[in-house]
Amino acid sequence: MDPRLAERGFLFLPRWRPGDSIFDAAIHLEPFCASELRVVRIEVKNLRPSDTATARKNTYSGQFGLAPFPLHTDLARWAVPPRFLLLRCVSGSAVATTVLALNQILSAIPRASMSRAVFRVQSEQTGFSSLRRTLATHDDTELFRWDPLALSPMNAVAAELCKSWDDRVAQIESERVVLRDIDDAILVDNWRAVHGREAVSNEDRGRLIQRIYLDEVK
Repeated sequence: MDPRLAERGFLFLPRWRPGDSIFDAAIHLEPFCASELRVVRIEVKNLRPSDTATARKNTYSGQFGLAPFPLHTDLARWAVPPRFLLLRCVSGSAVATTVLALNQILSAIPRASMSRAVFRVQSEQTGFSSLRRTLATHDDTELFRWDPLALSPMNAVAAELCKSWDDRVAQIESERVVLRDIDDAILVDNWRAVHGREAVSNEDRGRLIQRIYLDEVK
């Protein structure tokens, strides 16, 4: 894996593969990940700023609107969330994507606490609930997940982590990545970093970002 991606949890790719579709651009990410990649979901998600009145309530826009999005793991509900997500600019703005790497989080929160924190996630399809640990391993790789909307604490360690998370993480400065130009892209390691979004001003409501999820092929 590219050492910048391994250390910081993301890689900024200015004007990445101009003229390519996001799928074609993703193929050329494999050298950074040191493995073959596959797209997890075929459809491309177009991300536009929305206020709470027009967005679905079970989305981050539905909960936070144009306000900042808290740091989170995408698809944290899944037993194994996608390893990477790629965000690529279609219409730029001054709004930054915020990223915080796991190794930075571990400087403020003990690894043992996160390993013992157990959360419940409820399936939207079946209604059944499953348990997830904040910090676990999958295929001998650490897998960190965090989502204040999707995960409900199930033990005292998880409850304490939720209570102290904002104060502890506030001590660490997140990285800011602005996708300002067409085809600017950011590759995020969804197991080793959490990401969010800054507030959107009226001038930046034309922001349009495309997103796809990628996994390593074993």
